Amino acid sequence: MAAAIFWVLAVLIGFLSLQSADSMPDIQVWDKIQHLIAYCMLTAAGLIAYPVRVWRVVIGCLIYGIFIEIAQGWIPGRFASIEDGLANSIGIGLAFGIFCLRSVRDR
Repeated sequence: MAAAIFWVLAVLIGFLSLQSADSMPDIQVWDKIQHLIAYCMLTAAGLIAYPVRVWRVVIGCLIYGIFIEIAQGWIPGRFASIEDGLANSIGIGLAFGIFCLRSVRDR
């Protein structure tokens, strides 16, 4: 079930991230928090689904976030954003940190 959630989140994040700006609501302040939450949830789902592939999940989510940000440069009305990439990375790091703390606690 966790694997299905991970892949659905990955597709949903990709779909929403690659929509033209005309079809997206105008959200400024919450934009970075949305990125952080989305990538934290994606990474958490991946780590739960694939607990023996921690580094593959984390690096894969980082690469996915970077790819999405670069791809947005070709979408009308959208642009690649270092700040969004940083928010994505913080979300990934947060999920990874929680996963590591939980793993240490469970020993």
